[in-house]
Amino acid sequence: MLSKIEARVKYKNLRKHLTESEILYMSVDIANNLLKLNIWELKTFHLFMTKDENKEVDTKPIFDILIGKEKEIIIPKININRNSLDSYIFDEKTVFSLDKLMIPEPVNGILFNGKIDVVILPLLAYDLDGNRIGYGKGFYDKFISNLKSEPLKIGVSYFSPEKSLEFNNHDINLDYCITPNKIFSFSEKSYY
Repeated sequence: MLSKIEARVKYKNLRKHLTESEILYMSVDIANNLLKLNIWELKTFHLFMTKDENKEVDTKPIFDILIGKEKEIIIPKININRNSLDSYIFDEKTVFSLDKLMIPEPVNGILFNGKIDVVILPLLAYDLDGNRIGYGKGFYDKFISNLKSEPLKIGVSYFSPEKSLEFNNHDINLDYCITPNKIFSFSEKSYY
């Protein structure tokens, strides 16, 4: 079993070696694989904003798909006072700035409190059971556990899963993880 600390070090290091063109091509492949899931009758999609300096999966191709399919797109904004995520409706008028963590966030917009059908999550590592390791702040675990109904949880990663990762009881598992080459399923929810 790989510890959370070991996983974070390993995958941050693997990402460091990715070129901009590799990130772009793999991000497009991930977005194309997202199209293979039978999720397009669902309405509301919560999508993270890419932190470029961390070489995260670029979510712009996913944004393009969601816009093209006329989905309601919800984007997060970190609420430092509550150590949580707030959700905002994304539209053509949304203006972004970088927060203290250098994550693009909306500076205007309408706060969203409705039902979220799908959450597309950032991650550093995940395992064959759908356990996900993020950056260690627990924002998404808290966010998902506080939603009124359980959404479909989809991770995106450049890499294949680890066999087993350290996890805690409060950690939220993925239903799917999409990579450039494959979709991994961890749930009995049948969307693939």
